[in-house]
Amino acid sequence: MRTWIVAASFVEYQRLRSLSPRTVEFYQWGLNHLVKFHAELPVHHRELIPILAQPQLGRESRHDLARVLKKFFKWAATEYAVPNPTMGMERLPRRKVLPRVFSHAEVDAVLASCLSARDRGLVALVLDTGVRVAEIAGMTKSDLDSSLLRVNGKIGRRQVPISPELTILLMSLGDDNFFWTGPGGHPLTYWGVKNAFRRVFQRAGLKGPKLGPHTLRHTFATEYCRAGGNVRVLQSIMGHESLSTTMIYVHSAGLAVSQDHARCSPLRRVVETLQ
Repeated sequence: MRTWIVAASFVEYQRLRSLSPRTVEFYQWGLNHLVKFHAELPVHHRELIPILAQPQLGRESRHDLARVLKKFFKWAATEYAVPNPTMGMERLPRRKVLPRVFSHAEVDAVLASCLSARDRGLVALVLDTGVRVAEIAGMTKSDLDSSLLRVNGKIGRRQVPISPELTILLMSLGDDNFFWTGPGGHPLTYWGVKNAFRRVFQRAGLKGPKLGPHTLRHTFATEYCRAGGNVRVLQSIMGHESLSTTMIYVHSAGLAVSQDHARCSPLRRVVETLQ
């Protein structure tokens, strides 16, 4: 079966699921590699090795490409009854790097560097919900319903809880339809939102290769775990397909998690029997 036909069908299916444009682009990027190497759909995992072994791909890019291929072939096996060559593919090792998280002082500096209510709303929204920039850009006021915010994310639509103080702030922003507007009253695009964050971070004097709106997302999730939040609930709020993705924030919470374990483990009650 022709690879480009099935790949195009898969990408269109993802669009119909109302995934974010960035997520659809991510799938398209991965499948472009597959189409380049195989005119016909491969049937054995060995045929995928040259794609993943391309010298220009770094460790993270190889891991991302493998994720796309696994998702694509699982879908294709169901929809077109074709073999799934990723079934025999070994899991690629991935270096676990704890995400960059803002300290309390850095969060204060970011908020102090917001020159407008719009910027305060953007920063506060990520600190309160952990939403992604791509999810922020497409939001409208019809998505906000009292204490819940409807988010169109990587794995489709979800609802996230939102603090009442933030609800009041958001409803005071923009116009009747949009929270985020720029010059001329036009709604901010993805890049407009990203640039608004970049300017806030610059004014706060924060720099670094991994610093950006996602740092606020990581900060939200890590602080949520430190405060004793349920990791399954956090998975739902963050819009993660896999719990393993959310668990990295449990590790990032570090000492606070250890202290919570020391306080909550049922072994504490009978510890003297071990001595």
